[in-house]
Amino acid sequence: MRITGGEYRGRILTVPKGDAVRPATDKVRQAVFNSLQSRIDLSDCHVIDGFCGSGSYGIEALSRGAGSCVFIDKDRKSLDATRQNIQTLGIKDQCQILQKDMKGLPQRADTFHAADLLFLDPPYHQDLLLPALEHLQENGWLSKGCVCVLECEAELDIPFGDQKTYGAIKIIYSTF
Repeated sequence: MRITGGEYRGRILTVPKGDAVRPATDKVRQAVFNSLQSRIDLSDCHVIDGFCGSGSYGIEALSRGAGSCVFIDKDRKSLDATRQNIQTLGIKDQCQILQKDMKGLPQRADTFHAADLLFLDPPYHQDLLLPALEHLQENGWLSKGCVCVLECEAELDIPFGDQKTYGAIKIIYSTF
């Protein structure tokens, strides 16, 4: 898996071993960031990469000019891969890592920026997407007007947002 654009374009990312993580393909990430160009100026924006896996969405945003990213996942192996990717690219000063369940995050502390851009890519078929999004909103993790990119299984019925399907994957863009 490679970074598809920006300062670190072409750099290879480490992915956790096993099939517990299903990283977004280069093609899907490229399509997502092409769509984001008309929705948000990434320059210095604050990002949350929830259910981060390898951190590919957040790292791609940083490569393209985002100011900071909070990577959140409850799985230690995922966060180890994310840490390795951050260290390899030398971007530790722009990153914060939380090992937490997305539905159990506390109220956002002042040590974290509210997100201008949110990526949520939970495990499929576990009913995690909407509860995690609601929890983030209720606990102050999203700035007003936050652009949300939600990835889920194509057959999941989400009643809002601009939706695009790529095979078995659905990407939803919405602003909250």
